[in-house]
Amino acid sequence: MKRDMELVRKILLKIEESNTYDEPIDIEIEGYTQSSINFHVAIMKQGGLVELFGNPIATFDSSTSYFPSRLTWQGCEFLDASRNENVWQRALKTIKEKGGGVAFEVIKALLIQYAKEELSISSR
Repeated sequence: MKRDMELVRKILLKIEESNTYDEPIDIEIEGYTQSSINFHVAIMKQGGLVELFGNPIATFDSSTSYFPSRLTWQGCEFLDASRNENVWQRALKTIKEKGGGVAFEVIKALLIQYAKEELSISSR
């Protein structure tokens, strides 16, 4: 399965919206399968963006469910960098124009660069 940064952002927003801490958060996002969401939550844990509630749970259909419980510092940092829709869309457009598939740190650096530019434009 391929990493989908749009889904990563949506998952982070859902976790933030939950206003919980150390409780399992059942993530459902329209247009995405539970399998895809589980995959992304698992790799987001590996990437240091989220903490999981307990251990992954094997389900009756031999898949595994992952329940995030909170954002990490890194998750908050990425979410803050990607929060502005103009900044987010600009970064996605740049990545797409360059052929897609770039490292997470490159995406984050782009978001931060564009956010700085937005701040300097709005403070003039």
